[in-house]
Amino acid sequence: MYINDTLADVLFFETIITDVLFLETIMSPVILLIIAIHIFIVRLMTKKERQEIRLPQNKNFWIQCKKAALGFKIATIAFLFTPLPFIFPSAIEPTDSGPAALFFMILLGVSIAVFLSSFSTIYCYNFLFYVASDNSASIILCIPLSALILCSAVFPPLIIPCAIFVLIARAILLSKKKTFLQGYR
Repeated sequence: MYINDTLADVLFFETIITDVLFLETIMSPVILLIIAIHIFIVRLMTKKERQEIRLPQNKNFWIQCKKAALGFKIATIAFLFTPLPFIFPSAIEPTDSGPAALFFMILLGVSIAVFLSSFSTIYCYNFLFYVASDNSASIILCIPLSALILCSAVFPPLIIPCAIFVLIARAILLSKKKTFLQGYR
C-alpha cells in the first residue's frame, strides 16, 4: 500500500511540474515581450543619457552608476521571487483537486512569469543613478515592477506590498543618489 501511495505522489508531482513547464513554455513569448517592453521604455526615456555614455569622460561614471544600482537589482529580483516559496508547496500539495488546485497552478505560473520578467532590472536599473531627474529615476525603478502592478488589478491585495517596496526603494534611491552625485561633483 505504501508503494502505491508513493507512486501516486510521484506521478502527481510529475504532473504538476509538467503543467507548470508547459504553462511557462506557452508564456515565454509573453515574458520576453514584457522584458522587451521594459527595455524599450527605458531606452526611450534615456536616449540623451545613452548618447553621453559614449563620451570617454563619462566611462568611469557609467561604470560607477552600474555598480551603485546592483543592490536595487538584487532587491527587486528577490522581492519578486518571494511569493514562489509560499505558492509552490500549495500547488504541489493542493487541498482538493477542484478549482483551488487550478487557482494555485495559475497563481504559480503567473508568479514565475512575474519573477522572470524581473530580470529586466539587469538592464533598466543601470540608469537609476545616471539620469539627472529624480522623477525619471523613480519611473525607471517602477518599470520592472509593472508586471506585478498589472497582476494587482486582478488581485488587489498585491498592491500593498508592492507600494511598500516602491516607497522604501524610492526613499533609499533618492538618498543614495544624492550622496552618490555629491561624490562626483
